Formats: sequence, structure tokens, C-alpha cells
Amino acid sequence: MKRLAISFFPPFFLVRSLKFAPMGTRPNKTLHQLEILTKNDLYPLPSLGREDFDLLLQHHKVPLSPALSDSLYQNLKRNALYLDLVTQELQERHGRRPEELLARVANNPDNIFTITFSRMQQLPEWYNVIRPILGTLLVAQEPLTPQQVAHIAKQESARIKAGIRDLGGLLTHAGQQRYILFHPKLKEYLKPDADATANEIQFDAEEVETLHGQLAQWCEQGTIEQLWRELPNPSAHDDYREYAQKHYVTHLYNAR
Repeated sequence: MKRLAISFFPPFFLVRSLKFAPMGTRPNKTLHQLEILTKNDLYPLPSLGREDFDLLLQHHKVPLSPALSDSLYQNLKRNALYLDLVTQELQERHGRRPEELLARVANNPDNIFTITFSRMQQLPEWYNVIRPILGTLLVAQEPLTPQQVAHIAKQESARIKAGIRDLGGLLTHAGQQRYILFHPKLKEYLKPDADATANEIQFDAEEVETLHGQLAQWCEQGTIEQLWRELPNPSAHDDYREYAQKHYVTHLYNAR
């Protein structure tokens, strides 16, 4: 019996395999690795349909004229992530007219991230909780639980869980109470090119190194021998062990 598992990696593609099937929005090396293991059937997933965008607007109770919704749909490149974010912003309103949002995203769809995060910057927990969550998940090598993020960021689990709720659709629940950034486009936005100047929302190269260092410190609790030793009664703070066994060296390298 074939099993279909879905993960968001860097046009959409869907691979049916005897082992698993990744799904993403850009071609990457995952497909090549699967082809080495077994024959796969490639199924290109279409962009978000126009009728689906109308349903999205209806779900969020956002009334738009057909002309305005058409303009948003085309200017946001039919991208499901962009369209979902702009719909959420239209639902929140915050004094903005739909025409203003359209004008800001018309030339660059990534501006929807700036609009969303500029609103979140007004939240009291932005600098102490929400931005640290984004930074941790930006450099994490696999999905993390709120408890793991809390241990890495040295915050209370309750505050981290509340911050995850505030981030909403920007994060994906990857199962087993683990979260990742919703889309590679978001990762690209949060970590601009080396030549670009990061603003107060984004993470510059020095900050990214620091974030890798924080995960490395989280991974290096105890001794190397203890890291590989089976624990009969692991505590909540032992949640780093399985992650560290796979990714500790990666974070050491990226933290320089």
C-alpha cells in the first residue's frame, strides 16, 4: 500500500513513492534523491484557482468587488501563501482600504510580508517572543515544538505558544506539535541576500550566526557521551538530544 506524506520544501510538485512524497513550491534536490531510490510519478500542482480565492475571501468574510479581487489575484501571482496573507490583512483592516494594499503589493508581492510584520511589530510581545520564534525556526533544520523553541529562546512555553498563535498562517503545523515556517519564500524574506540591507524585521548575517549559536548551545548540554546514551527516564529538558544528534555540527559550522 502506497503512503503519501507531505512536507513543504523548496512550480509545486507532488511525488508518489513507495516510501514518502514531498510537496513543495520550487524544484530542488529532493526529487533527484527520490528518483535514485524508486520510480516516481510527477504531478504538477496548479496555482490557487480563481474560484478558490473567492472561497478564501468568503471564509474570512472579506467583501471585494470582482475587479479588485481579480487585480489582487493577478498581482500576487496566484500564489496561495500571498493570497492567504492579503486576505488576513483585509480581514483585520486596521484602517487600510483594499486599494491601498493592492498598490503596495502590485510591484512586489513580497511586500505583503512587510505589511503583515509591520502590523505585528505593534504587539507587545514582538521583540521578546514573536521575532525570536521566527529567528529560531529560520535556522532550525527541522520542525520544532513550542517547548523546544522556549528552551532555545529562554522563554516560558506559554508565551511561545501564544506567539505561535499570533503568527497564525505564517507557520505550518508539521505534526506532533511541531512547527516550521510556512513557505521557503518567507525564509528568503527573513534572511535577505548578503548584499541587501536588512530592516528591523529581517535578520542580517550577524544575527543568523547568533541564532545558529543559540541552537548550538542548546544542543551541547551535557557531554558528547551523554548525548548518545539512552536515558531510562528523560526529562522535558532532554528534548534537545534527538535533534542534536543530527544537527549539532551544522549549527556549529554556521555559527562559525
